[in-house]
Amino acid sequence: MAMTAVMTGCNEDSGHPLLSQWDTPHGTPPFSKIKTEHYIPAFEEGIRQSREEVDAIINNPDAPTFGNTIEALERQGGLLEKVANVFFPLNNSLTSDEMEKIANEVMPKLTELSNDVSLDPRLFKRVKTVYEEYLPKSNLTAEQRMLLEKTYKGFTRSGAGLGDADKEKYRALTTELSTLTLK
Repeated sequence: MAMTAVMTGCNEDSGHPLLSQWDTPHGTPPFSKIKTEHYIPAFEEGIRQSREEVDAIINNPDAPTFGNTIEALERQGGLLEKVANVFFPLNNSLTSDEMEKIANEVMPKLTELSNDVSLDPRLFKRVKTVYEEYLPKSNLTAEQRMLLEKTYKGFTRSGAGLGDADKEKYRALTTELSTLTLK
């Protein structure tokens, strides 16, 4: 988090509450400090961090394991999830022209990120390797088994096994769907 603050110039002192650590009861968002102009930079930083975290998984030189692939995928994207969990419920309940404009700008970027992750053949190869090697083993807990199955099925249902031409069609359809959903 400190590196994020230094890289983006956003920290507690600069008044960017979405990129700061929340010193609030129970870690609740500091809604009174959040302004609409905070969302785009926070989403951009969250997307950047998520891409870095996924790239680290893809480029890990170690053989794929449950920990370095499946658990790492589950843990990545923390900042992006934090920002989205504040923005989207507010956009649904207290929407405005400005919030809708932000949503229209952010949704294609989030869809692109999602597609880049789920359609990356190198990442899917790691996930598939873990799925094929670990699922038959009985040393996974019920929770780990469920996470592994959910992750593998998520990739396959999101087009990971498609050919290149079909992946491009899938990208176009999901992008169109994400913008139509907002309308």
